[in-house]
Amino acid sequence: MSEIAHESNGEAAAASAPEAPLASAKAVSEPTILGFLCEWAANMNDLLDENGVVKGMPNVRVIKIPCSGMTKPAWMEMALKQGADGVFVCGCPIVDCHFREGNVFIRDRIYSRRTPKPKRLDMNRARGYWYEALETEKLLDDLKQFAEELKALNATTT
Repeated sequence: MSEIAHESNGEAAAASAPEAPLASAKAVSEPTILGFLCEWAANMNDLLDENGVVKGMPNVRVIKIPCSGMTKPAWMEMALKQGADGVFVCGCPIVDCHFREGNVFIRDRIYSRRTPKPKRLDMNRARGYWYEALETEKLLDDLKQFAEELKALNATTT
């Protein structure tokens, strides 16, 4: 797949990953997705339960962080290794990061343009989204599409 297919808005798209967010999400038949969400990006406050599960999408867990640029590619790799079917980062629009260029840093790390580069990140199972606070519906639509892509991918690998 091309980089464009992995990104939103036309942009070239813990020390170990948390184990708890994946535990109960695996009980559903949908692909399990773990996301790292910038606090300033798509506003999902009303859509997350106390465990970070997206209401209406029990297969999607979100970990909120101050800036998408704080996401370490190793966290994404570890999430996949520990059982997530897919991972994503959602930050502010590329030209409008609340913390200057954090979203550019993580975008470039995910797509191996900046160090530290991911060593074993399966790009078919990773996504970067760049949305402002009022674009929550666009993010939800992208996550539903990502889940469908993961379903198809899982069907071909089992």
